[in-house]
Amino acid sequence: NDVGAIASNATNTIFENCKSNVDITTSTSSSFTCVGGICGRDLGDYNSYCTFIVCQATSNISDTIDEWEWQNHIAGIVGFTTYSKIVACTHTDGYIHEENKQSYTSVGGICGYADSTNDFRIVACYTNTETDGRMPGHILGACSYRGSYAPTNKIISCYYAGQSLVLQGNKGVGTDNYGGSSYSFDSGTARSTDIAAEIINMNTAIELWNNDNPERA
Repeated sequence: NDVGAIASNATNTIFENCKSNVDITTSTSSSFTCVGGICGRDLGDYNSYCTFIVCQATSNISDTIDEWEWQNHIAGIVGFTTYSKIVACTHTDGYIHEENKQSYTSVGGICGYADSTNDFRIVACYTNTETDGRMPGHILGACSYRGSYAPTNKIISCYYAGQSLVLQGNKGVGTDNYGGSSYSFDSGTARSTDIAAEIINMNTAIELWNNDNPERA
């Protein structure tokens, strides 16, 4: 049930300088469908995760079936991850929509879902994508699972424009409603207001990430 413009799913893979303007429309009622403008789902673990570096997508992504769905994840770069490293990626000038606004579907401009208890990173990413769904977040749609909670500094110097259309309003990270709880991890994201300062912050974050991960730089 995974769909991606470049890969439906992957593990232990580096996606570098990948570009996509492929529009994706799904209409499945299956649970756990993961859709991404670059990759649908990162299947990796702590030792075999995917890295997305300077990837760009301008696609329109939508789930058009008007039925209640459970744990679907759609996003501009990767739909679902637990350990991905997503660095200097952008999704621009498109939209990401979930038709049934009551479905438990995370909708993100960069990533749909990432488990806050695991070691993902989203660094220096930007989107101006319109997001629309039960749990829309400009950078990340949902960041926990069934009421679990862990503090996170895993989203760093990410910026967004565009609009989130329903329910939770404009947030860098959407609200997780899976277990009936509501919390948001907005730290590390900000609405774009000062391009020159934001570019400095993003370049600094990329430099620090490269210093900490020389083998992935």
